[in-house]
Amino acid sequence: MIEGKIGPMSSKQRNPKEFRNRGVEIPISPIYEKLEREAIDGVEPLWKKYPKASKMWDLLTTDLETRANWDMANYLTASKMAFNDHGETHARIVAANGVLIYDLLVNARIVPDVVRSGAGDEDDACAVIVAACLLHDVGNQVNRQGHELAGVMMALPVLDRVVREYPGVRMTTIVTSIGAQPGPLPEEFLAEKGLTFPVAVDDTEGTLARAFGIASFPTTYFIDADGVVREVTEGEIDEQALRDHIEAIRG
Repeated sequence: MIEGKIGPMSSKQRNPKEFRNRGVEIPISPIYEKLEREAIDGVEPLWKKYPKASKMWDLLTTDLETRANWDMANYLTASKMAFNDHGETHARIVAANGVLIYDLLVNARIVPDVVRSGAGDEDDACAVIVAACLLHDVGNQVNRQGHELAGVMMALPVLDRVVREYPGVRMTTIVTSIGAQPGPLPEEFLAEKGLTFPVAVDDTEGTLARAFGIASFPTTYFIDADGVVREVTEGEIDEQALRDHIEAIRG
């Protein structure tokens, strides 16, 4: 479910942080709010250049599930572990600065991997960065250790449920880093969650991960009926965005 206006919210339009009896809001130092305002104001002129990235920003920053994930990640890290902010404000600062750095690289004629591989254009690559930066810390709500892997486990059941509604769309997942972190084996996790899609288990050398150019977890490839990679996303992806990508490759 998406709420809020269409288009990225400026720092002046953003509501102040407060408890709304609908989530966990952790008080943070005013310096973080100042950094957030500066970062968002700095990136706003670039949204016209990267409209897909702008849409990704809006989808995730107004998505109820994403906002709840930020709140709970911050509850564990900032409240329970006395770390610095790891919630919404941190995610926005990282994403805004990520776009600013990306634009500097593009202006220096550095070709993004998404463009070089033929998976998308410069705007697609920027959208990947926005999604990855906004969602990179949500796994902290499960555990600080291995939080980047927890996000993958949170996303798989949603992916499986949504894909079942599209008979012509198939999903395959690659499991890497077996034994690197404590937890169930892939077949045990799939059985527990009732997941039905094929799973390719990578070797200890990460052969499949390297072949697919996987640099972060989770990475999702959307491939059309002709075998062409149409979209690549890094980080968790919300249900509505997943449906939009699937509808796009179905034509």
